[in-house]
Amino acid sequence: MVSHETLKRYRGRIVLFGDGNLLSRNEYGMTRDTRQWTQGKVEKIEFEHGKTSWRDLWQILLEKLKALSVRSLVEVRDEKGLPI
Repeated sequence: MVSHETLKRYRGRIVLFGDGNLLSRNEYGMTRDTRQWTQGKVEKIEFEHGKTSWRDLWQILLEKLKALSVRSLVEVRDEKGLPI
């Protein structure tokens, strides 16, 4: 409950990683309507545990950051030392 209220008050953009309806249930498993406060504030990046690789997520995240004119402070490189 406290974390949900904090997210509602947060003025920045929120990025959620996962599948399904994230933040749609409260701590008791009851459904919660988040459409009102998440509209235009939450960016959802879909992924399915065990099927989406960390490299896929990294590429998606880099594209999102680039679109927001944010430069990543971390550069991920492959085993040959080349940027991913």
